[in-house]
Amino acid sequence: MRSGVLAGVETPSPLGPRLPGIYQDTEEDGRPNLGQRFLSALDDVLAPVFLAAESLPAYLDPALAPEDFLDWLGGWLGLVLDERWSLDRRRELVARAAALYQLRGTVEGVAQHVEAFAGVRPDVTESGGVSWSTTAEAPLPGTGEPRLTVRMPIGAGDVIDLERLRALVDSIKPAHVVAEVIA
Repeated sequence: MRSGVLAGVETPSPLGPRLPGIYQDTEEDGRPNLGQRFLSALDDVLAPVFLAAESLPAYLDPALAPEDFLDWLGGWLGLVLDERWSLDRRRELVARAAALYQLRGTVEGVAQHVEAFAGVRPDVTESGGVSWSTTAEAPLPGTGEPRLTVRMPIGAGDVIDLERLRALVDSIKPAHVVAEVIA
């Protein structure tokens, strides 16, 4: 196999037939002329490029993207995928990224994002301030400091990288909210 050429891959649109008729003549011995041979070599090199361009929708679909491209696709969405995760789990997180970002900054969004990261649904509580009362002039709910607590139900066999989990929570919570991760 020649360098830069994939065996068995042919271009769907060869360049030679696109030339004006005067350049499509053959040599006296019946071989293609120099221009045709040169373009034939370009066809061999460009065939993988055409193949990749035709396959672009598959590269952008998390369920179909090649494994080495999946991390790059996740990077486009602002995700850092853990190489220790299974391929199916990484694909699921990339596929769910847009839905997770729609909930970003909410209790449910934090819970879903942490669950996608850790594989375990956390108990997420906030300091309050969003409930109401039927009593006029009742004290404000919650505390004055905006606070988010993420409690992880860790079993005996569970291993979670707490530093990465804290970094994840810090990246998805509202900027003004203090967050605490408890395992």
